[in-house]
Amino acid sequence: MKKTLVSLSLCALVALGATSCKKDIEQNKGGHQFRATMENCSSSDSKTTLSGSNINWNAGDEVMIYGKEQTGLYTAQPGSPATTATLVNVDMPAQGIPYTAIYPAALANSATSVSLPAEQVSVDGNLISNFPMYATTSDENLAFKNLFGALKLHLQQEGATVSRIEVTADVEINGNFDIDNSGENPEVTYADGGSYTTTLICTTPQDITNGHDFFVTMPAGTYSNLTIKIQNAGYGVEKHSPQGATITIERSRYFTLGFQTLNMPVPPEDGVWGLYSVSATQQVWIAAGNLQFNKTIGTYTSIDQETHDGTWRIAEHQYDRCGWVYNNAVYGRNSFEGNVEDGNNATSNGWIDLVCWAATGYNGLNPLPRPSFSTRSGYSNDTDPLYNVESIAGTNYDWGVYIIGDQWRTWTYDEFRFLTHQTGNAPMRANRQGGATVCGVPGLLLLPDIWNGPAINTANAYTSNVYDEEAWAEMESYGAAFLPCTGAASSTLNVTATSGANYGAYWTVTAAGYNTSSDHWKNAFHGVVDGANTGNIAGTNNNEYRGMAAVRLVKNYVPAN
Repeated sequence: MKKTLVSLSLCALVALGATSCKKDIEQNKGGHQFRATMENCSSSDSKTTLSGSNINWNAGDEVMIYGKEQTGLYTAQPGSPATTATLVNVDMPAQGIPYTAIYPAALANSATSVSLPAEQVSVDGNLISNFPMYATTSDENLAFKNLFGALKLHLQQEGATVSRIEVTADVEINGNFDIDNSGENPEVTYADGGSYTTTLICTTPQDITNGHDFFVTMPAGTYSNLTIKIQNAGYGVEKHSPQGATITIERSRYFTLGFQTLNMPVPPEDGVWGLYSVSATQQVWIAAGNLQFNKTIGTYTSIDQETHDGTWRIAEHQYDRCGWVYNNAVYGRNSFEGNVEDGNNATSNGWIDLVCWAATGYNGLNPLPRPSFSTRSGYSNDTDPLYNVESIAGTNYDWGVYIIGDQWRTWTYDEFRFLTHQTGNAPMRANRQGGATVCGVPGLLLLPDIWNGPAINTANAYTSNVYDEEAWAEMESYGAAFLPCTGAASSTLNVTATSGANYGAYWTVTAAGYNTSSDHWKNAFHGVVDGANTGNIAGTNNNEYRGMAAVRLVKNYVPAN
């Protein structure tokens, strides 16, 4: 921790050209006006102290001025230099001395009360819209002074960006504050309406590769055990002020807090931006599309250095779906429109995204279907190495492990249930899903644990949330995930256009449970996207493991030390 106490560049305002006349101001053709400049520092000093911050008046800045008889709203007309300003009344002028002024007007409650918002806006380190000031006078010259101090957070990490910062203390740090102007400088005392957490929101994500300063306006006081949550769209990291250390915020000054190692999460290549909980202790990144295969294009090398015909890839878009091909007939999509490049899968040369369970190519288990589903990939039940197997987690039968590598894997049954908040024990996943249609494709919308984006409708119907390409790009920028309805095939190839349109099945690497009546593990190795009519969105299904379903990979997030 590095402690630095410096005079704020956003200096409070002082009287300009004080007059000897102490009387009510006459209204004239130029409007009822007040004049002001900044307090006790030159503009050059200010720029040096807080480089890059807005230290000048902006045209249109609003100030509320309370008179003994009448209150008026005023706007700033910057002078030359812009550290000076003329305040011109908007409608009715303030009347009756003494006058009390509060900037910004939107935070003024009364002549003796001001509010500090729980959500503050950061624009490249700018304090001005969040930093209330106060002045009182009996003439036209207002000597503004700052009411609060600030916590300056210096953050730096290569390749990381920040869109939101939450600061939590053990006392209220926002809300309504009473102003006491009986001393040399005004003081504020917490009144009501506040909370322990203040959130700083960036209008655009800020790149912190070369370091960036963020300012959170706070009441003067001594704080210990501050919690700092630093977030980008869909993910974040929690930091704490050093144990036993105290942070002193002074009026009109800021306290600098930096972290030697920030360790912000950075999404992997081919992953969506959001972090998703799949258990009470594990978060994952989700692949940016379903897994796809083409048996006639190229070759792939598996983790055991074996070379196989065909090409695997993660889909270009989360909403891509292409079904599968059997004897030159398309299943899973049937007559749906194609949305995959080289996607003429009306022949066996096309891309597929429905495959047999564990059919990675390892041990001869071909990813394409066989002529008969009575036996899988040519095996009988007696010879099938995976018949009546509870789990293939972590093995070469997992597509992520064997084919994609780089720690990608397929989720387990319990993880899928936890992710979609079906078990009742995942509070961080509450209100994090809903039916959706993305670029014309129905499916399941999932939000990351941290969501800073637009509100969603959590209903199951696929029409609950409808996004065109532009709207979906915005959702993805905040870390949203989407599981399209890809269709599915059971052991009897009973896929129709209707079920393909509104239904999708996703393999998991563990069984759903044990079937005591038949003495084997339930072959319910997939979660289901099926909510248009039944309301069973993100439930589970008990189709045979010799059926065909889609695959979506995940990668464990391991927080840095």
